[in-house]
Amino acid sequence: MKVIFLDVDGVLNAMPRTWNEGYNPRLQPECIELLRQLLVRTGAKIVLSSTWRTGDGYVTFGREMMKRGFDPSLFVG
Repeated sequence: MKVIFLDVDGVLNAMPRTWNEGYNPRLQPECIELLRQLLVRTGAKIVLSSTWRTGDGYVTFGREMMKRGFDPSLFVG
């Protein structure tokens, strides 16, 4: 099985200018589309190697990716 170890912060979302402004992740459509193309071309699955894999982050990330057409079976580990 091919897997992609994905860190979400700084890869799929834009970070705020400073941490003092608060943390408000914004998933970037162009980055998500590139990830989709990579998955189609390689047949790989995704392993979250990010703090998003714990607590509410995993649920939030999964929900956001499903809204964008990603099948939950693409996520393993």
